[in-house]
Amino acid sequence: MRIGRTPYALAALVVGGLALVPSSLAQQAGTKPAPACGSCPSPEAPGSDPNPNPSSPTGSPDEPPRGRGEPPPSGTPVPPPTAPTPRRLAEAQDPSTWDLWWEHNRDPYLALGAALLRLHPQTEVDDGSRVDPLSKRRAGLTWDAVYAELVPRIALELESSRDSRVMRSALLALARIGEAREYDAPDGARQERVHIATVITPFLDDAHRGTAETAVIALGVLGSPEAIRILADIAEDTRAGRHLTDTKRVPVRTRALACYGLGVAASYVGAPETSRFAVHHLARVLASEAGEYPDVQAACAIALGLVPLPRGKEDRTDLTDPENPSVSWPSLVEYLLARLTDVEAEDMVRAHSATALARVVHQASDGAKNRAAEALLHHSDRRSEDSADVRRSCLVALGALGDSDDDDADRRIRAALREAVDGPDQLARNFAVIGLAQVAARPGSGKGAPLASEKDVAGFLLDQVSRGARRLRPWAAVGLGLLGHGLREQGLLLGRGPADALLSKVRETRSPSDGAAYSLAIGLNGDVRGLEDVHQNLDRFLDDEHRGHVAVALGLMGNAQALAPLKATMAGALHKPELMEQAAIARALLGDAELIPELIARLDECRCWLATWGVTRGLAWTADHRALEPLARLLDDERRSDAERALVIDALGWICDKERVIWDSRISAGLNYTAAPQTLTDPLGFGILDTL
Repeated sequence: MRIGRTPYALAALVVGGLALVPSSLAQQAGTKPAPACGSCPSPEAPGSDPNPNPSSPTGSPDEPPRGRGEPPPSGTPVPPPTAPTPRRLAEAQDPSTWDLWWEHNRDPYLALGAALLRLHPQTEVDDGSRVDPLSKRRAGLTWDAVYAELVPRIALELESSRDSRVMRSALLALARIGEAREYDAPDGARQERVHIATVITPFLDDAHRGTAETAVIALGVLGSPEAIRILADIAEDTRAGRHLTDTKRVPVRTRALACYGLGVAASYVGAPETSRFAVHHLARVLASEAGEYPDVQAACAIALGLVPLPRGKEDRTDLTDPENPSVSWPSLVEYLLARLTDVEAEDMVRAHSATALARVVHQASDGAKNRAAEALLHHSDRRSEDSADVRRSCLVALGALGDSDDDDADRRIRAALREAVDGPDQLARNFAVIGLAQVAARPGSGKGAPLASEKDVAGFLLDQVSRGARRLRPWAAVGLGLLGHGLREQGLLLGRGPADALLSKVRETRSPSDGAAYSLAIGLNGDVRGLEDVHQNLDRFLDDEHRGHVAVALGLMGNAQALAPLKATMAGALHKPELMEQAAIARALLGDAELIPELIARLDECRCWLATWGVTRGLAWTADHRALEPLARLLDDERRSDAERALVIDALGWICDKERVIWDSRISAGLNYTAAPQTLTDPLGFGILDTL
């Protein structure tokens, strides 16, 4: 039974807020086709949803479309939960490509926050004349603009649309913005507010599974106490969870998504009682589904790695209860160690327990770190009887756990990673070379110098770039870039030899993929000597994917001379959304004051989904309040297609996001994505991460 899905019920939740919206907008319903453009390959966007209830991942021409009230068959996968984006993580045919790793892990290295502060001008509400609580979220945001105007507008789109792309984007946008009650409205602000959890919850039983699953994800992104309680009921398949989803049993996919949501929500809140609540329920689900639903178990393991339990006295064994990980941080460590070392458990669960363990133990005391390292070293050894997935995950975890000092555990970690680089498993070699770079770039606080291994590891990676196996060279180059990036954060520079080798490689390579890897490495290293060579790759390569990586490399260099080629690239990228997005990120990294006005002006340059796609994504990454009004105007334009409207709503959610760290990057960074359950990422694009 649906509750509160009529426009009248929704209006009751928005106390006066919808009065701000023109009445003509309330009549916008149904699915509008995307207008054609001479540069567009077709009138519908990739990932478009002309049939709001697909019967199969690709649709079946022999099966008639269903109405909105008719659910797809049980077990049918559903499309990705948000508006389409230029590239899904699962699209890569070869999981050994370096750029797939970069797509999962790039956000911490981009670190756009500082650059965006230079982009966002001060406004009247954040210059001290009147303090607005929203200005702490993003410079220039105001309570009135977000909670009195934008949120009711998106809520109306959610209720009035019959296009699942618009609905999914609206659900996630509202969740990203967050509950108004978490803030005190400033003096003089309008008090209308939407209770977002109440708006999202009725969509948990939507007949379109894609929309229903997105509602689950949205509750995790929202992260409110009410949302966390609902997610626990869905994850555990309780009577309340079945009532909310209107099912006899909560579908396995839905339960797995609720588990991810619990982890994300707890990582937002950070309150001890919330963290313990999430760990308690995730552990119960993991134990109750032993061997039956590995996807759900793996989701629990991944989520446990996101939860920030208070550490307290880390080595107090009297506070440890491995059977009840919510009791204390040491209990959670022992619990994850037990999951990793349980050879009878599913490999997928053990694999993700390894990376979760590394996240939980990161920067812990020597006692906990040594115990974790011992287990990870044992199970990463190719001479062990563990599966390739478990060994690879342990290598990824070692890269997150170790540091560069001369402690015994850290020396052993580096030795194990170097040994894996010389092993027969290509994927393990790739992960090991990245992990080795990450460890060498991380200052230690133990025996010897904090960066004792830096020069030795740099020499090893240089040897792999110069004389290593052909497929490993771009990975080793990216590793050198990560090492250089880490050294720069410590006020140091990568050695001249490795830096010169990257410059030589970028000049001589003819492979777009390798050239993009060498360019990115030079950018991460901040070596402005390579600016001209990297610029030439931007002009030389033809495919937008690799040109996009090269554009980001130019931005990472931090040199204003890179602006001219980036502006020229964007000028010709109106119908190349991936390239437009990456070039916008690069210009944002350089603090280009002309970027926001230019993107806003280009919103009306061409009325087609392809142009809207790239420009809205660029505006989303910049997160600038000046884009709110022009984006909202696009929603008022009845000529815009539903595909475009979904992209616009998605961008509005990004700009007003309550969190500094993008929600999906909390999950994706530091994972062994080659052992991913289908609910995380899969080749058909039906995973929670396939919309990055």
